[in-house]
Amino acid sequence: MLLDASTVINLVNGGVFDAVLGIEGVRFQVGSLVRDEASSASEVLDLELAKGSLTLADDGLVPYSAFLAAKNDMGLGDGETECILIASVIQCQIACDDGRARKAAIKRLGHESLVTGSLGLMQRACSQGLISTEAAHLAYEEMRKLGGYLPQIDVDFFAKEVTLLDGFGAQP
Repeated sequence: MLLDASTVINLVNGGVFDAVLGIEGVRFQVGSLVRDEASSASEVLDLELAKGSLTLADDGLVPYSAFLAAKNDMGLGDGETECILIASVIQCQIACDDGRARKAAIKRLGHESLVTGSLGLMQRACSQGLISTEAAHLAYEEMRKLGGYLPQIDVDFFAKEVTLLDGFGAQP
C-alpha cells in the first residue's frame, strides 16, 4: 500500500504511525516525492525506513513524461500524482486523506476499495488490536487539532469490524 503525504502527516501527528505500520498483511511504501512533501515527518519516516517497516517505492516505474501528463490531467500535487501512478503500475492500494486525490485515485485505480485514508487504517489497526478505539479517537482528535482535514466521526467508528473486502487484502 502506498501512503500519500497527507496520510503520513496525519498518522504521525496523531502518534499512531508506527502502530498502523504493524497492520498484518500489508506492506507499506512511500514514494520519494511523498517523502519530500512530508518533511515535517522526516525523522519518523527515516526511522521506519531504517527499521524496514516502511519501504521506498520505485519511482522509476513511472516515466517523467507520464508523470507530467497525469499531473496536468488530474490537477493534483506531485506527491498525490506519484502515489496514484505508482499504485496503478504495481496494482496496489493507496492511503490518502486529500478529497480530490481520493476521487482521482478511485477513477484511475478503478475501485473505491483500493483507496483508504488515515481513518480507515486506524480502523484496521483497531480491529487487529494494535491500538484501542479510545486511543484511535484521541489520535484522530489530535490530527484535526493540528490541521488534518478529516470528517467528523465518533469513537464508535473505530469499533467497526474491517474485513478483507474493505480493500485491505495482502497486496503491497
